[in-house]
Amino acid sequence: MKPLFALLLIALCFYPFGPRPLHAQSLPAGPARLALPSLAPMTGGEKVELVSHTLDASLRDAAGQTLVEGQAVFKLHNADLLNKVDLTLGFPAWGGDNLRFDPAAFTSFQVTARGKPFALSTVERPLRLGGETRQVVWHGGTLTLNADERVNVEVAFQLNLGAAALPALFIAHEADGLWQGVVGSARYRIRLPVVTIANQVRAAAPPLAEFDGQTLTWLFTEFKPRGFVTMTFVQPALWQSL
Repeated sequence: MKPLFALLLIALCFYPFGPRPLHAQSLPAGPARLALPSLAPMTGGEKVELVSHTLDASLRDAAGQTLVEGQAVFKLHNADLLNKVDLTLGFPAWGGDNLRFDPAAFTSFQVTARGKPFALSTVERPLRLGGETRQVVWHGGTLTLNADERVNVEVAFQLNLGAAALPALFIAHEADGLWQGVVGSARYRIRLPVVTIANQVRAAAPPLAEFDGQTLTWLFTEFKPRGFVTMTFVQPALWQSL
């Protein structure tokens, strides 16, 4: 590492102390940022609630690349106590703002429902987020929920964030708000490879996250998601070399 670059990077990492909140949640123009997606209804979701959305992910270094891998769980509930519901649901390719989703861009993106593989197909449908409507590709399928049934849709994933010195991770959760009522709860947990200090996390939004020395956690209850969740951090291998 060149001495001047090393000095500049050390100054960046250690001043000011702690992760800084990003108060304005908007992304600049340019190529769309790949994000972990929402699960949303296309048809049949009028009486289906999203009870919870949890995300447990870990960051690690692999030959100079930063990988994020883990599991997301979407717990659905058919609030109709008498009738089953036939859903079409999926992961929209647009996450609001300048965020995108494409399962082909992930190293791995495997979906299960009731513990069984859930095959994804593509269809174009309109999506309205943040006051804007777009015709977008959805990656999804059909699912039947019996009266008052609760079903977990689970995603096991791995995503390569590249070799950037300051990679950013995005969670596009606004489309979660398309289910009936409010989202019961959401908990997103991102774990760094080793115990560290808060300076390794350069920015986090919303600024409600808790940091325990290794894990950054956001917790929301009874809410309508707006915008996105994100963190920017010093690449793990680079941080260990400082």
